[in-house]
Amino acid sequence: MSEIYTYRPYDESFPELYNKERIYIESALGPYEIQIEHFGSTAVPGLGGKGIIDIYLAVPQGTKEEIFPKLVDIGYSYPRINTPNQPERHFTRREHPDREGEIRTYHLHICDHGYSGFDDCMRFRDHLRNNLKDRLRYEEAKKIAAEQASIIEDPCQKQLTYIGLKYPVIDAIKESYGGCIYTYVGCAAPTTSF
Repeated sequence: MSEIYTYRPYDESFPELYNKERIYIESALGPYEIQIEHFGSTAVPGLGGKGIIDIYLAVPQGTKEEIFPKLVDIGYSYPRINTPNQPERHFTRREHPDREGEIRTYHLHICDHGYSGFDDCMRFRDHLRNNLKDRLRYEEAKKIAAEQASIIEDPCQKQLTYIGLKYPVIDAIKESYGGCIYTYVGCAAPTTSF
């Protein structure tokens, strides 16, 4: 399935959609000690983006292989390693209609408890929530990236264009507060989903 690269304004329903999905995931994973966080553009009030609900799930060390089938049972694709240079992070997705019948895409990023990328994503999210100047700067980069990526046919090149145009801004913002800067390899999402 090819990703849609269209910029959409922030929607006030994003927190509610995340909370419903969080409860859905928690009920499927039962007794596991998990941590679930909303991140990405839909987790930052006022920040537009692709409208995808990004969720980060931290699980107990050594339980991913037990948890993956439970996620498939509730409609997620079988999780895969996110990128070759991040084997500790897995990714899956599902699509589900919201209350108005619009199909919403949910991206679920999975790691073990203690993975530094989890904390880095939450730190970036929190920075954007509290820093209007950087949020607006990043929003402009996202608009340009979505516009440029939307005219490309090849799905891999589309993703690389989107990443290539927005991640220099992400890295500059992270550098301003001492966040982690990552190297992006191949045609898969990097550590953050913003």
